[in-house]
This record gives sequence, structure tokens and C-alpha cells, in this order.
Amino acid sequence: TQMKVEVTTDSLRVRTGPGVDDFKQVGSVTKGEVFDVIQAYDGWYFIETDGVDGWISGEYAKEV
Repeated sequence: TQMKVEVTTDSLRVRTGPGVDDFKQVGSVTKGEVFDVIQAYDGWYFIETDGVDGWISGEYAKEV
């Protein structure tokens, strides 16, 4: 089955890659939103949103 994650912080940056230093912000998601995980890597999740596809930190999302 498809893994889903729920955002657990008020605002979470969506980035172009799985990391903070080398990848720019391309959007943001908000607390309580749930997304299908397309790919997981090193504590990061690749998600698709209405506006943008990108990576979010697993530190601020939980599996549901």
C-alpha cells in the first residue's frame, strides 16, 4: 500500500531535493495536510502537492 505522511508543524518547506543546504525551497505545506509518499530517502519524503512536487523533512511529518 501507498505510504502517507501528515505534516506536524505549522508550515513546512518543500524543497527541490532531500536536504537543507543544497536544495532551494519551491513551496510549503501546512499542518494536518496528508500526502502520498512517492519516494523516501534518508529521512526525507518526496511528495506531490497541487502546486509543486518536492521533498519534505521527515522530522516534521509522521506516517499515517
